[in-house]
Formats: sequence, C-alpha cells, structure tokens
Amino acid sequence: MKRKDVIWIFGSTAVVTAATLGVAACSGDSTTTIPGVDSGKPDTSVADTSTPDTSTQDTSTPDTSTGDAGCASPPKLFPPVKAGVFCPFGKTDAGKSEYCTPNAQVCCLSPSTDAGSSTCNAPGTCASGFAEWACAAPQECTGSGVVCCLQAGPLEADLKCSGYQKTKGFNSTTCMPAAKCTGTVDAGKVTDTLYIACEAQGDCPQGKTCTAIKTTGTDIGVCL
Repeated sequence: MKRKDVIWIFGSTAVVTAATLGVAACSGDSTTTIPGVDSGKPDTSVADTSTPDTSTQDTSTPDTSTGDAGCASPPKLFPPVKAGVFCPFGKTDAGKSEYCTPNAQVCCLSPSTDAGSSTCNAPGTCASGFAEWACAAPQECTGSGVVCCLQAGPLEADLKCSGYQKTKGFNSTTCMPAAKCTGTVDAGKVTDTLYIACEAQGDCPQGKTCTAIKTTGTDIGVCL
C-alpha cells in the first residue's frame, strides 16, 4: 500500500470517529441548554418567591371614641361617707376632699375639672359660670318629704360611654319637696328637667331606679 493511501484511510477513519463521538455526545447530554433555546424544562428563574406585600392592609384599631364600644370611665354613685356635702373638685388647704356644711353652704361647682377649683360658699354667692351644688342625696336635706333635686338638661345617650346616659348641661342641685321636683322648668334660653337625685337605691321613690349619669363636671345618680 502506498503512503498516500494509508494517510487517506487514516484521515477518513478519524473524521468518521469524530463525527460518531459528536453524535453520541449530543444524544447523551440531555441537560445542556443553549441560551435562547427551550430545553423543555419550566423556567423558574423569574418565579415570585417573595412574601406578599401586606403593607397596605389596615391592621389599626378602629376609632371608637365616638362610637358605641364600651366605656372607659362609666358614671358612678357616691353614697355619703361622712358628714357634709361632697364638693366635686374642691380641696381643703391640706389637699383633702372638701365637704360643705348642709343647708348652710353650697359647693360652687367650677366649670373646670381642676382639683381645688370648686369651693364651699353661702347659697346664692357662687361666681358667674359656677353651678350651685347643694346636695347629692336626700339625707343631705332636712324636712319631711324633702329630696335633693337636680336641675339639668334632658337626658341623652352618651355616645362615648355605651349603655349610659348624660344630661345636656347642668344647672344646680337643691333641696325641695319631692312633689315639686318633677317636670320641666324654664331656664332662660333652654328648658331644664327636674330629677330626684340619689346616691343609693333607697333614696328613690318606689318604682324608680337610682341610675348613675354624667352631668357637666361630675357624676350623680337620678331616680328614673
């Protein structure tokens, strides 16, 4: 055999072998992915694995300041615990709660709730803007059939205190016969209602319930 023929046969065999190996490589490598060519596997490179954005969800507590949702400070009854008429927001020089002498003094109830702003004075001498608080229960009055009578505006639902009532405005409390503490009274620009005041169930006539309400400045019970 000539040298030229040997070289030609060897070269042809090498080409065939290389081609065969290339085909085998292509058919055996099923994981090779050419960019831009669909390999048949789902593309998960852009899958959204982040946590859903809830930053715009309203997780705040609803505003119940004017709604019917309970009461942080419901009105209370204050049965007398010592002699004298308790003076709401009144303070003695020693810083203790002030009590006025029944039938001789009234508590001049301040329009402010600052401690010490209310004082005990003679009836009829309260400064302008102050209300006369002469009693809160019948035992603070004298005489047969005399009750403590609250003069204030009509009762209405307290929207800031679910289940309770308040009076619209406050004028005074004074001792008078029970028969007169009823109905309404002309108070100038408004018409007030008269209520028998109480601090315990026993203070009310039969068939009435001593109910704590809020008035301008303080709490008190009325027979309803």
